[in-house]
Amino acid sequence: MHQRYPLAIFYCLVLMVSACATSTNQGLTKLLESSSVALETKSGKLIRDNDEALLTKLNMIRSAKQTIDLAYYIYADDSSTAVLTEALIDAANRGVKVRLLLDYFINFRQFARLERLESLTRSSPGSIEIRLFNSPDKSIIQDAIYLTLGCGQAFQQTPESNRQLRCSTEKLALLNNLISSTQKTAYATTAASRLLLTGLYGRSVPLMQMALSSNLEQALNELRKYKDNDEQMTKGNIKEISRLSSIYFQAKFNTGLNRLINQLQLSALSLVYGDELEPYTSLLTHFLPVDIKRSARDILAWRHMTDFLHHKLLLVDSQQLQIGGRNLEDAYHTQPGAFNSKYSFIDTDVALTLIAPDAALQKTFDQLWSFELLTTRLKDIKAHSDPQALIAYQQAQAQCQTESCIQKEFRRQLTLNDETLTSKLDQHQQNMADRFRQDYLPQRQYFPLDDIPIDASAKIYYVENLPFTSAQPLERKFGSVNGREQESGKHIHALWLAAIKDVCANARAGKPQSIVFHNAYVMLPSNLLSTIARMLDGRLKCPDVELTIITNSMASTDLNLVNLLANHQLKALMEHSLTSKNNLGFRLRYLEHQPRAVGQSERSLHSKLMIFGNDLFVGSSNADVRSLMMDTNNGLFIQQAPMLIKAYQTWLTSLNERGIVAEPEFNVKKQSREALLARDNQFIDAVLVKYQTKRWLSDEQNDQLKARFIKLLDDAYQMSVEIIKGGRSGKDAETRFDVLFKTI
Repeated sequence: MHQRYPLAIFYCLVLMVSACATSTNQGLTKLLESSSVALETKSGKLIRDNDEALLTKLNMIRSAKQTIDLAYYIYADDSSTAVLTEALIDAANRGVKVRLLLDYFINFRQFARLERLESLTRSSPGSIEIRLFNSPDKSIIQDAIYLTLGCGQAFQQTPESNRQLRCSTEKLALLNNLISSTQKTAYATTAASRLLLTGLYGRSVPLMQMALSSNLEQALNELRKYKDNDEQMTKGNIKEISRLSSIYFQAKFNTGLNRLINQLQLSALSLVYGDELEPYTSLLTHFLPVDIKRSARDILAWRHMTDFLHHKLLLVDSQQLQIGGRNLEDAYHTQPGAFNSKYSFIDTDVALTLIAPDAALQKTFDQLWSFELLTTRLKDIKAHSDPQALIAYQQAQAQCQTESCIQKEFRRQLTLNDETLTSKLDQHQQNMADRFRQDYLPQRQYFPLDDIPIDASAKIYYVENLPFTSAQPLERKFGSVNGREQESGKHIHALWLAAIKDVCANARAGKPQSIVFHNAYVMLPSNLLSTIARMLDGRLKCPDVELTIITNSMASTDLNLVNLLANHQLKALMEHSLTSKNNLGFRLRYLEHQPRAVGQSERSLHSKLMIFGNDLFVGSSNADVRSLMMDTNNGLFIQQAPMLIKAYQTWLTSLNERGIVAEPEFNVKKQSREALLARDNQFIDAVLVKYQTKRWLSDEQNDQLKARFIKLLDDAYQMSVEIIKGGRSGKDAETRFDVLFKTI
């Protein structure tokens, strides 16, 4: 039997809302003026229901007259997305210009499907153009060449005691000579380097192994074709490549190659946690080696290879928009049931119709679309990767059960013409759309959640986290610096912090205020953690304010690694709350979405909604380190909407009444950290058994892997303790914490 949180707390949340309070924090007002787009709205609604979210998107697309702009993290190959794709094609056929911006790392595997979609409208009065965001940096492309060239015969001619030395002077000189005459450094590639990047971004260990086992002489011959280019590289680029050449060594020494391939197999375990980890990059950069004479910029390119485009935006004719937490995938656009194999997400979107087309809002998309340092056209992707190899391998894996069959079918698939693949893709798209209409719509168990209208009095602002600032010319920003979030391009987090201070500034004893984090993934970045700690102990005076965190449980989440680590951060925070002597009345509550009953499809929270007293944020940004340090995000900051906030908090009350939200079964506030570690040890053991790691890991490697997980849990706890205490050591811990856990 799950413990239920007292209903009184939820009723208090509703009663705490006051429509008449006014902001006293000029910092929040200035931030909104400087880092957001104020929207003049005609109407708006908050959408909780998955079917309604898809229908609203389809209606917007079908109403488009001139332009449709989309920016999404996931553009899935499934049924609901196939129906949306049909609507985009229809729009292009009636003359609408469609632009689709997607995350590179997540959607590279969909290259064939995306290329076909773009080609379908080439003879239409409108068009569909697709770009991918955070394409391989120039230094990553260059490093892929070095990784796959190796040392060739130099290894065999080198005494065993010197095998860790660099390649022969002659080969390095040849390499410098070949690449220094290249017209465009980024496109000085080989078949092996293109295959390596294909395996890396396509998350295919076999393709990476093929690339690392490639033939040196063939690769050198390929590079020679660049020698006769008319235009020469700049002296700066020549010097840079020479520098990289001079430090390259051992990527293909036998011991090194075997160890790398072994580690790639080991890293496959990380993939069970989804796309929130970077499973390969640290392994590859170990063989570059990054700690010898490499610039900070080169290192950052690898460390931020998985900076995701995490936006969720549909913008039609610069006047209609839908924004929130939902990706383009069945799990976000259908109800629980057999149609979803595992999860159906609880999520939140906002749909707005503006009074008129908004040029400032349109400019935000245009800037992202045109940011050439990170965005790449589909046709240019083939210059540094080999999507055909990935497509062929995917087809082979789908048709074969054994490795020998896969290799044979892989070679056969490489010889097929484009018409064969095109026919398959078109039929698959049709089948997916038909499946949605024939299998889902007639059989769904539909109990719709009503939309919540947004108050006519509301003031609404569009805000983003971006890898650049408004300064011209635009240049890429990496990560964030606490206290300088806005200068780092992290406008959402800057607003969150200012909004918290605004609530505290307005709070008075006897006039309670509430802050609510209803967020799928709560692994607090150090700036939020330290702020909450100061609210708990009174360093930040916040009288009679209650902060309620509502997130996923270990059973409801689709990313249990986040919960695993976050529980140790939460333990440190709860210990601080018990020892703090704060008489101002600040309170911290923690609740979780509970697992569904046996036999029911799981509902996992995916919303990213925050309430700050009388203000509300909804968007794509999680309350985690990754959202601060790595990904792009967008959202709406809504003020003067008391009825919207009251309706949403009333819904939270209903979730509690039905046992969907409750205190966690394992309450870290009441349990010792030793008990928490014991629970997590059992969980890790179960994961290792589930994925049968002993099939390809020795007992020693298995123990090392488990020890690595336990060390991460300890780091999450110990660093959180330091951050909470503050001072100089706390500041140091903030930086270390955000860097260590940025990919989670």
